[in-house]
Amino acid sequence: MGASCEGPDTSSDPLSFVDIIGTYTANFGTATRDEIALLADSTYVHTYIGGTDEQFTDTGRWKFIDHGRRRYRLYIPEFTMILPISDRCIEDRYRGAVEVDTIAWQVKIQKSHGQQVLEYCPRELKYYVKVK
Repeated sequence: MGASCEGPDTSSDPLSFVDIIGTYTANFGTATRDEIALLADSTYVHTYIGGTDEQFTDTGRWKFIDHGRRRYRLYIPEFTMILPISDRCIEDRYRGAVEVDTIAWQVKIQKSHGQQVLEYCPRELKYYVKVK
């Protein structure tokens, strides 16, 4: 994510590799389902079901990075980012379609007040929130 989406560099409650294993659901967007499952074998499954009910699934490897001073990151070297195409200025036949792009994704992991999140765009309050 670009600098415009980054939040302040704040520290988290203590986290370890084991703590971040689980399923995270997006609190933003128009998808029927957008979740990332981080598995104990350092693999992940990203499931996205958009407005057209078309399902996209991405799998790969992830890495937990501890930068010290309770600053943590999730790193996925080849993450498939699935973004809805804007409804502005497009033909009706494309509404609900998505754009797919593979990127190296490094995202801050925070735990505060009992809630654990992957910070997708904190300035816009967009997170993947740990649900299990």
